[in-house]
Amino acid sequence: MNRKYPKLLIFLLILIVPVCFCACKKNSPDQYVEEVDNFCEKLSAYDAKINAIDPKATDSSEQLLQLLDDLDLEFQNFARLTPPEECPEAKEHATNASTCMSSAVNYYREALSAEKVNELALENAKLQYENAFIEVKNVGVALKNAK
Repeated sequence: MNRKYPKLLIFLLILIVPVCFCACKKNSPDQYVEEVDNFCEKLSAYDAKINAIDPKATDSSEQLLQLLDDLDLEFQNFARLTPPEECPEAKEHATNASTCMSSAVNYYREALSAEKVNELALENAKLQYENAFIEVKNVGVALKNAK
C-alpha cells in the first residue's frame, strides 16, 4: 500500500509541473494586443449604449451613471492586464486610463446628483473621460513603439 502513494505523488507532480509552467508563461505581445482589441470593442459597445440614452427620459441620469459604473469596471480590468515585457509603458498608460475613468465617474456622480447640474463637476468629468481615452490611445502608441 505504501508503494502506491509515492507512485501517485510522482504521477501528480508530472502532471502539475507542466501546467504550472504554462500558467506562469509571460504574456505574449500578440495576446496582449488581442486583449487590447477586445477592450476597444467593448468601448465601442458602451459608446453606442451611452449615445442611445434618451436625454429626455426621467431616468436618463441613472442610466448614464450605471453604464459609466460598468465602463469603469472595464477600465479597471483593462489596467490589470499584463503587457509584454518589451512594452512596460502600456501598463502605466492603462493604469492612468483606469484612474481617469474612475475620476470621471465620480465627477459625473457629483454633477448629476444635485437638483441642478453642477457645471464645474460636469466639465471635470468630461475632461477626465477624455483623458481616459487618450491614455487608451497611448497604450496603442506604446505597443507600436515597442515593435
